[in-house]
Amino acid sequence: MPERIEIRFEATDAMSGVLRGILGQFGQMGTLIGSLTESNVRWGNVAADATSLVVNGLKDVIKQTVTYAAAVQSLSAISGASTEETSRFIQCSMTTASPRRTQRQPRVP
Repeated sequence: MPERIEIRFEATDAMSGVLRGILGQFGQMGTLIGSLTESNVRWGNVAADATSLVVNGLKDVIKQTVTYAAAVQSLSAISGASTEETSRFIQCSMTTASPRRTQRQPRVP
């Protein structure tokens, strides 16, 4: 019986380039997912990427909220309506601006 058995494998990696391209389209989320799929995961990097993703998301939400509040105040000053009424008006106009569903026509017997 031999003391040592050696088995060699050779393979062509055709997917890594494609996956990197796909993950690149997702920005920070792609970076995070990519770091999770590495053979030697660096958990410190994963935690830093996840934290950065959350912080940047929160910054974006706050920025959009501040922009909306400024628009409400500006329109409120122009219209003379309260900021609450102006905000409701904006919300209603955003709701009705979406495409309307077509109503079903009744069947003719």
